[in-house]
Amino acid sequence: MKQELTPSRLPNRAISDPEKIKEALEASLFCTVSYARDNRAFSIPTGFCLADDKLYIHGSVKSHFLLEAKKHEVCISTFLFDGLVLAGSAFQHSVNYRSVILFAKGVEITDEVQKTAVLKTYTNRYVPGRWDEVRPVNEGELKATMVLGFDLEKASLKVRNGPPSFDPKDYRPGLWTGVIPSLMNWGEPVPDPNLRGGVPYPNYFKN
Repeated sequence: MKQELTPSRLPNRAISDPEKIKEALEASLFCTVSYARDNRAFSIPTGFCLADDKLYIHGSVKSHFLLEAKKHEVCISTFLFDGLVLAGSAFQHSVNYRSVILFAKGVEITDEVQKTAVLKTYTNRYVPGRWDEVRPVNEGELKATMVLGFDLEKASLKVRNGPPSFDPKDYRPGLWTGVIPSLMNWGEPVPDPNLRGGVPYPNYFKN
């Protein structure tokens, strides 16, 4: 692992395996893009998708953070919260997590075919099968949308899993220690008020 990607704290939790990094990214729904402009720090949360070993984000062609990401290297991060870790002391309490940090400069996708393919991948990532049901993207929408691709070469994964750290001096009779797992569930879909004719839920909602 490159020195600049090695965490300064608990480096033994770092994983450089590209496949493990992609697995963690695929499991994350959103990322945060951080950059500096005019000696000020900014962080923008956004959605993303993976394709061809690159991370893609998109937005308005006038978006400040996309324009900055085209000119300078930015830091992109994701965080998956897997559980609360309850130890015998307050100091040893922690969380189980998977976090990816990526440093890269964005490359704009200008080819309309490739750009459309990325937007299709993005849409279907969140709701598989949705792209083929909705109105196709038109030329004006493509021109108004910027798509940036980021290489995964300078990416690292940091993971904490397992039970709490154990120290005999922290033991207290009757005190529970362990992990409370975190699970994400989807709620009942809420129909659009303008929906007509009692359209049933699409089959892909079941997934």
